[in-house]
Order: sequence, then structure tokens, then C-alpha cells
Amino acid sequence: MVIDLQKIPYYWINLDEHVKNAEDITIQFEKYGITDHTRIPGIRDPKHYVGVGKAHISAMTAAIQRDIFPCVILEDDAMISEYYKQCIKIDDDVQGLYLGTSTAGRVQIQKMNVDFSKIQDMFAAHAIMYITKEYLIAMRNICMNCIHVRDIPWDFGSSALQREFNVWCCNYPYYYQANARESANKWESLTKTVIQ
Repeated sequence: MVIDLQKIPYYWINLDEHVKNAEDITIQFEKYGITDHTRIPGIRDPKHYVGVGKAHISAMTAAIQRDIFPCVILEDDAMISEYYKQCIKIDDDVQGLYLGTSTAGRVQIQKMNVDFSKIQDMFAAHAIMYITKEYLIAMRNICMNCIHVRDIPWDFGSSALQREFNVWCCNYPYYYQANARESANKWESLTKTVIQ
């Protein structure tokens, strides 16, 4: 399948006080011709990962209710990289695509071609394309389980879910978590690295 990244919905998570991030990501959307985007208010919680998980649940719920796929969910520190391409071509049975990647942990990859790899055990959720509704619903369920039942960061669950679904990533990440943006953690060194 061929997907035009200008022609799909985006949902972006942004804390109210991160005004500059909102301005920057809006400018980024304009620069790359992305017109269908919806701000999802970030959520503060004493446990940072709980707030992040709750905000992702809100974004996922909005996407499920709108029911247009594929769609992308971004965190507001996600900056488009020099590797970005407007149109991508992937196999028809891919259910999710990590537009932003992370080299943290023990990521397992299977190179599919020069541009994409099938993944397992990849953390990070700053830029994910949900190609199928089934995958997005499973991600929302695992997110709710992680933060409300297991009390752990939700990307522990989402990384394990990659074993059940056909999930790929961009070998050359289209988005990275920019240190220049306001955020609790600075992950640029882990999210701007090319997947080998």
C-alpha cells in the first residue's frame, strides 16, 4: 500500500503550559502541508508515565471515535527529521508503523527493505502511525492495563504487543524527540539514530 502522510489525520498531545511546543508543531504541520490535525490536551499526574499514558488513551479514543485510518498520534516534542518522505510504500498487511523510533532496550528488527524493518520490543510512542483500527484498539487496551492495573510505563506493554501484530518502523526515523522542545525527558540521542 502507498500512504500519503499529508492526507491522513494527526492527533498531537500537548500540555497546556507547553505553548511554544504547540506553536512549533503547528508551524511544522503547515510547512509539510499537514492540514488535518487535532490537539489532544496533555495530562499532568504525579507519576509522569501515568499522565503520558492517559493522554495517549485520550488521543487513541479520539481516533477510534473518528474512525479514519491510517492515522498518526504524535507527542508535541516530535520533530520531523531530514529523512522524512511524504509518501511511503509498505506491505498491505502492516498494521502499525513507528514513524519515530528508539534504540533503548533490546529492540529486535527484521529488515524488510532499505527503508523499513519489522520490529519487536521497541519502546517509544512519540510518533506512531496506526494503520488498522484493530491495532489501535489493542494499543489502547494495553495502555489502560499498564497504567491502571500494572502501574508501569505503557510502552512496556506496547513493545510486547509488537509480537502479536505486524508492526514496522522507519529505518531512518521520520520523527525524533527534539531536545529543543519542552519535555520531561531528553531522548534525542535515542530517537534520532538510524536503525541498523
